[in-house]
Amino acid sequence: MARPRKKTGPVQQNSLLEALNFLSVVTKNEGSPEETHIILRNNQAIAFNGIVGAGQLIEQDLISCPHNETLIKALSKCGQGIVYNQLDENRLSVKSGKFKVIVPCLNPFLLQGTQPDQPIVEIDDKFKVAIEAVSCLTSDDNAQQLVYKSILLYGGSVIATDGKVIFEYWHGLPLPINIVMPKKFAEALSKTKKKLKAFGNSQSSITIYFEDNSWLKTQLYAEPWPDTGRFLNQPCSPLHLPENFLPALNSVASFSPDGTVYLESGVLHSHSSPDVGASHDLPGLPNLIFNSKQFLMLKNYIEKIDFTSNPHLWFGNNCRGAIAGYTK
Repeated sequence: MARPRKKTGPVQQNSLLEALNFLSVVTKNEGSPEETHIILRNNQAIAFNGIVGAGQLIEQDLISCPHNETLIKALSKCGQGIVYNQLDENRLSVKSGKFKVIVPCLNPFLLQGTQPDQPIVEIDDKFKVAIEAVSCLTSDDNAQQLVYKSILLYGGSVIATDGKVIFEYWHGLPLPINIVMPKKFAEALSKTKKKLKAFGNSQSSITIYFEDNSWLKTQLYAEPWPDTGRFLNQPCSPLHLPENFLPALNSVASFSPDGTVYLESGVLHSHSSPDVGASHDLPGLPNLIFNSKQFLMLKNYIEKIDFTSNPHLWFGNNCRGAIAGYTK
């Protein structure tokens, strides 16, 4: 059993509160102990939910395993001078002036914790931009399909798919290939506003370091991805999207019951029958059937596309992809 610690003198809360807010990209208010509690030890604050971990140095010399959201709430209401007192392994007293909060804790030696991988290469925010771009395709809804809830790190690019669309985005950084990263890490990284500094990895994990030397780490999936090159590397003849393509699609798509739209004889329809729903003139393209949701999701990226190929291969600034075609 962890022994109660003596009181510490009044200290500034800034570094600890900053660290706790950073760790909140990993923690939850409710859930398993790994999801709700953090470890404070050796002037570090560390959270690890079993998949994604985060850590940051702190000024406070504490040995505690507090409920993170409660401690954040407590510190956000404290003044500048704070006294911490570990009453026992289940209770941390946080006192500032006449204000005091008892924060629920666990035995700090019961949680697994984690430590970061050693950095191997400098990186910058281009990596985060790429991850955020392709993560729009990832989903936990297809829990049985690993490829749908992960992102493939492939050297200078990252790739994601939802089974109907493949999206590859180049960041240009010299990173390893064939690393299968969980969606949850992409979510945590997206919530972090800090600038990226370095990248580290092992056989089973990767770590992103930020400018203040805090870090975000994730376990990796061992199962390999399928070969996306057999779709993306096909010969094609892409053309610029017509200027009126997206306005026409926006005007018609909301009338489609499932997002499917029909382009026939230069007219875009929301239904298979031209006598139902909405339509918009859209000359210059072949007859097509496609899902409007896929195109609208990628509207900020697609610049050129080959509608004659199946899948439809598309290209944009630092990115490319494929969209499954429908047979008419």
